[in-house]
Amino acid sequence: MRLSIPDLSDSMGKSIAPPPGFALGTLTWTGPRSTGVQKSAAKAAKDEEKKRELRTKKAWDLAYSGAKSIPMNLIMMYMTGNSLQIFSIFFTVMMFWNPIKSLMGVNKVFLPLERSGDVDLTLPKLAFVGLQLANVLLALYKCQQMGLLPTTESDWLAFMDGAPHLERSVGRITF
Repeated sequence: MRLSIPDLSDSMGKSIAPPPGFALGTLTWTGPRSTGVQKSAAKAAKDEEKKRELRTKKAWDLAYSGAKSIPMNLIMMYMTGNSLQIFSIFFTVMMFWNPIKSLMGVNKVFLPLERSGDVDLTLPKLAFVGLQLANVLLALYKCQQMGLLPTTESDWLAFMDGAPHLERSVGRITF
């Protein structure tokens, strides 16, 4: 479809020169409402390839979203300290809860990209799971630093047998 170009002459009949870079006869409309102009097959394939690359990039962006919370968790771990206080306990619980909630909804995160079907989401999903597990490991480290995990021998004394008695005494008799 050709656009109509207005007459470039003024009221006295003199012609007005077009602006620099403008050539008469090259102005055409190829928008969505044009009926006569169709995209070539090569251009359509190129557009589809670009869309596939964008979906792949979006999949990797979603996969790396868990890595964005690691620096903030490290800063908050430092700021809350290792003592047992309500703020540090709530923070540690949230450090566990958020990655576990994300791990349970991994398919929900990638659902819009699965519908297209042309992007392999195996590696992005594995990266997403790995980064969420890294966040869980940070929470476990925080629990260990706070003394909430039984990691030393003294934490298991209730389950150990006592030392054997070398001698017994009854009254004044020792044997």
